[in-house]
Amino acid sequence: MCEISIVIPTLNRYDCLKNTIKDLYNQSVQNFEIIIIDQTDKDKAQEIKGDKVYYILQKEKSASKARNRGLITSKAEIVLFIDDDVIIENKNFLKNHIDHYKNPNNSGVSGATLSMDSKFCNILPKKALKKHIGWMHFPGNYNKPFKIPNGRSCNLSVRKSFALDIGGMDERFDKGAYREESDFCLRLTKKYGDLVYDPNCYLIHIGNNTGGIRSWTSSKDIIHPYQHMFGSWYFMFKNLPLYIWFEYSWYMLRRFILHKKLLHRFYLIPYAGFKYILASFEAAYFSLKKPLTLN
Repeated sequence: MCEISIVIPTLNRYDCLKNTIKDLYNQSVQNFEIIIIDQTDKDKAQEIKGDKVYYILQKEKSASKARNRGLITSKAEIVLFIDDDVIIENKNFLKNHIDHYKNPNNSGVSGATLSMDSKFCNILPKKALKKHIGWMHFPGNYNKPFKIPNGRSCNLSVRKSFALDIGGMDERFDKGAYREESDFCLRLTKKYGDLVYDPNCYLIHIGNNTGGIRSWTSSKDIIHPYQHMFGSWYFMFKNLPLYIWFEYSWYMLRRFILHKKLLHRFYLIPYAGFKYILASFEAAYFSLKKPLTLN
């Protein structure tokens, strides 16, 4: 039995993916498996092979479905979700994740995530301590351990049994939707307690501008993809108390409508606004229905 299962959803990013796998093979812990869920079109897919690699070609293009499939397939009790475009310099990255599970009360671990040009910060914004919504302001490159209710799916480990118990990811979050991992984490931590945020479990997220979730973006982020708008609304209706809706909606409006790229092309605002409102109605409707989880 392996100590940890590493689940990597991918879509047309083979060069980055192979470098990520190479970094994993250089880890101090070697008792692991890598589960690749490839959503690339069948005629363009490149099967990844290796003694620790289990490759699955998935027809549906859905990050949530891919992570659920990896979760079900995994052999270890500790399941680590990472992206296909990360750099893992720390040789003890896996070991540091695994060590936290010696404490049976830990539900999961959120590792620090650095961008290519960022360093660790030592300042925790006051907004990060706000009830229900503070996690939105928690810096992913904070340099001190912390307890948090939400993590990022590019560097997140969980207990498999806990994750299955809450139904895994909600597959109503389409493609690579906004807030899908937040929905998952808040359901997990509500039942099993906060995640451990550990800066020693850090990696570097490249944020490749092709492939992955950017496969569904054609407007260079001028108009955000519909699934991101839907995901943000759907998350709010499902998870946040009513009195937080106004504040959260303001953040959404700034992200999807009142951002510089769109304001500089003001003639596109009516179309973006239509998509934004349509997404809110669709999300409200589906929030009243049963989530598409593994339960």
